[in-house]
Amino acid sequence: MTSYGEKFGLAFQIIDDILDATGRAEKLGKRTKADESKAKATYPKILGVERSKRRARKLLEEAKAELKIFSDHEQILKDLADKMIERMD
Repeated sequence: MTSYGEKFGLAFQIIDDILDATGRAEKLGKRTKADESKAKATYPKILGVERSKRRARKLLEEAKAELKIFSDHEQILKDLADKMIERMD
C-alpha cells in the first residue's frame, strides 16, 4: 500500500500541475496558471506537458501493479487510478 500511495500521490501532483498549466478555470472549478504566476518548478515546466502525461500514466500503471497481492479487493484503487488518467485527458 505504501508503494501504491507514493506512486499514486506523485501522479496526482503531476496531473494537478498539468491541469493548472493547460486547463480552464471554468471546467476545473479553480483558478489556473497559479504555478506559473509563482514561478514554481513543475513537471510540465521542466519536462513539458506530453512527457509529464507519460510519466503520470506510467506511475499510475506501476501503482496499480502494486495491488496484485490483494487479489480481488483492489479494484476500487485501480478504478481511482484510471479516473486520474481520465481527468488528465
